[in-house]
Amino acid sequence: MSAKVWQIMIKKLTEEQKVLESRLGERKRRALELRSKIQNLESYLQDYLTHDSRDMEFDRKKLLLRESTMAFVSQLNAAKLKLEGGLDTCNSECEALRKDLLSLLIESSKYQKMEEAYLRRQRSLAEKADRKYHDELSTLSYLRSNTGLS
Repeated sequence: MSAKVWQIMIKKLTEEQKVLESRLGERKRRALELRSKIQNLESYLQDYLTHDSRDMEFDRKKLLLRESTMAFVSQLNAAKLKLEGGLDTCNSECEALRKDLLSLLIESSKYQKMEEAYLRRQRSLAEKADRKYHDELSTLSYLRSNTGLS
């Protein structure tokens, strides 16, 4: 493979890396939003569950209020569970993106090393050819000067 191919592969992998990093950033922002919503719901749940729990007077109005509060708390809890599920999904997607990014970086590094080795080899061959050319020139010059004197 030539250096051009490796450069193209590195460029392609760099573009993929940017896309994955962007997606990972979006997933992280979404996870933060979900955590914030979950914390808000937990706060609401604590407020509703501790509200009027010390008052033990059982009249019909208070029982209905308590029942509707518990129904609302149940809905809040269901919403919290749904958000936690979304957060788990978001976290798994982040982990998958991190793994993809790592494998992409490893592959990109491999191509960069291959390109560097290829360029070193090309430089070495060019230097060898240059030395050979100069050796031949000096040999010819030496032969001309020695054969011209005889």
